[in-house]
Amino acid sequence: MSLSERLETIAAYVPKGGTLADIACDHALLARSLTARGHVSKAIAADLRAEPLRRAKVAAQSEGLSSERLIFRQGNGLEILAPGECDVIVISGVGGKLIQKMLDQVPQVVDQAKRLILSPQRSPWLVRRWASEHQFRIIDERVIMENGYFYEVIVLEPGSAGPPLSDVAIHLGPLLAARKDLFTRQYLAWRKEADQRALAHMRKVAAENPAVQAKIDYLLCIWQSWEEEYDGFNG
Repeated sequence: MSLSERLETIAAYVPKGGTLADIACDHALLARSLTARGHVSKAIAADLRAEPLRRAKVAAQSEGLSSERLIFRQGNGLEILAPGECDVIVISGVGGKLIQKMLDQVPQVVDQAKRLILSPQRSPWLVRRWASEHQFRIIDERVIMENGYFYEVIVLEPGSAGPPLSDVAIHLGPLLAARKDLFTRQYLAWRKEADQRALAHMRKVAAENPAVQAKIDYLLCIWQSWEEEYDGFNG
C-alpha cells in the first residue's frame, strides 16, 4: 500500500514493534500500511466520524488485515485510549490548536506514551509550546511539501530538554531554524513572507488595539531573534 510523502515521513518515525495509535486517522491509511508491513504489532485507528472508519474497516478486511492487530474505534481524540495502551501516538491532518486540545484532554494517556508524532495542518508553534510546557523534548522536525502546501512533522519524546524553548524556537522550530538546506530555507522564507503579510494587515488596526500591537512586536522580535541566534538567511 503506497502512502503520501507526508504519511511516509510520519511512518519513518514510528519505531518497529509496539502499538501505534493513529488519531484522526480518516481512512486509516497509516495504520493499515504499517500493520500490513508488519512494522507494528498492533494499531488502533480512531476518528470522530463514522463514515471514514466504516470505509477503512471495509478496506482493511479486503486487504486481509486481522481485526486483532488493527482495531478501529470511533471517538473524540485520545479519549478512546487507556493509559499505557499504546507506545506511539500519531496525530496528523488537524490544526495545532486541536492537537494541543487533544493532548490536554487525557494527560494520563499522553504521559505514558513513548513517542508523539504530530503533523499539524496549521499553527505548528502551538505544538512546540505545548511540548515546552509539558516536559516533552523535540527529537526531530521535518518539513515536507504535499499538494503545493508545506507541512511540519514534529517528533516528541518525554523528558526535559533543558531550559524552556525561546520564542523563536517555538515559532520556527529549534531544529528547523538552524538548518541550512535549500528546502528548509524555502519553507522559512515562506513563513517570513506570511508573517510580513500579517504584519501589514495588523498595522492598519494596531493603534486602536493594544493586543494587536503586542502581536506585531512579538513577530518582529521573532524574526530579529532568528537573524541574531541562527544567522538568518546568511548562514
